[in-house]
Amino acid sequence: MELNTETRLHGLLIRRARELGKTLKMMAIEAGLARSGLYKLADGTIRDPSVHTLLRLAAAMEVSPIALIRLYGDINAPAGVRDRGGSSLGRAQGLNDSRDAAMLNADVTIPHHAVVNGGEVFEKVWEVQNVGEVFWMGRRLVRVDRSCSRIDADLSAESRLHLASAAREIVIPNTPPGGVVRLSARFSAPRENCSIASVWRIEDQALRPCYGTGFFLGVIVTVIDR
Repeated sequence: MELNTETRLHGLLIRRARELGKTLKMMAIEAGLARSGLYKLADGTIRDPSVHTLLRLAAAMEVSPIALIRLYGDINAPAGVRDRGGSSLGRAQGLNDSRDAAMLNADVTIPHHAVVNGGEVFEKVWEVQNVGEVFWMGRRLVRVDRSCSRIDADLSAESRLHLASAAREIVIPNTPPGGVVRLSARFSAPRENCSIASVWRIEDQALRPCYGTGFFLGVIVTVIDR
C-alpha cells in the first residue's frame, strides 16, 4: 500500500528519533517547538510553517533541509495532484492571486549535493517560468534561511559556518505570462568539510511571499576542504 505524504513525514520523524536515540520531546525542544506543534507539523495540521521552522526541524532530525521542505511542500499539494502521482513541487499557485502561478523549470547549474571546494566561489542559476495569467512586476528573489550546515554528523540551523552569498535579494525582471527568466546567485563555500544549504523565495512589491512553503529556490552543496 502506498503511503501518503503525511504518513511518510510522520514515519520519518519517528524513525529519525529512534536512530538518534532521542525522544520526540527532545526533538521538539531542539527544533524550538512545543511537542504538540511537532505533531501538528508531522500530520500536516500546520499547513504553511515558516522556512525557519522547517530548517530548525531539519536540524533536530539531522536530515537535508531541502529534502524536508520539499516533502512538507507536497502535503500542501491539492489532493488530485497527489492522487495522480504528479509533483506539485516544481509548480505553485499564488497565495495572493489564484491566477498567479510559477514553475521551476530547472536547476541550470549546481545540482543539489554538488561537491565544491572549500572557499570556492560558485554561481547557482535557476530557470523559472511564469505559467499563470499575472504579469510579474517588481518581484524579488529573497534569501530566507539562516546558515544551516552539517559538520561531522551534527546539523545545526545556527551554525558558525555560513554559505555566504553576494546578495540577500535578487531583482526578478518583469516577466509576462509564459515568460521564462533565469535567476542567479553567487555563493562562497566555507573552508571546512560540511554539507550546507540556502533557501530563497519569491516576494512581491509589498514584500509578501508570492507562493507557499512548498515552492522555493534552493541550493545544497557538499564542501570538501582539501
